[in-house]
Amino acid sequence: MVNGPAKTYDDATALREDVVDAGVECPGTDQLSAPDDPGTTFLDCTNGSMGMAVAGSEQSMEGLLATLDGRGRIPFLHAENWVIISPNEASLQQLQEDLGGTVVPDS
Repeated sequence: MVNGPAKTYDDATALREDVVDAGVECPGTDQLSAPDDPGTTFLDCTNGSMGMAVAGSEQSMEGLLATLDGRGRIPFLHAENWVIISPNEASLQQLQEDLGGTVVPDS
């Protein structure tokens, strides 16, 4: 259980480590950088369960959230500089217990 604000991450690999430590399977380990913003990194779990991103700047995070809000079909969990996307809202709620953040349900 998170006490206080959710932590921030340097990259998607570090976020993935905490996701796995929380008991969620994520076999994918290949991190990619955004072409226009190398400080923003992405990682796909490769098993269809979830993907994640860590934003390199506040502007990048705002862009990620705007894109996800605009789609309105896939639930996601987010905090200050990261987002986890999954079609399984229960997995996001489980992660919220360990990582903090806010779950945005599908609409």
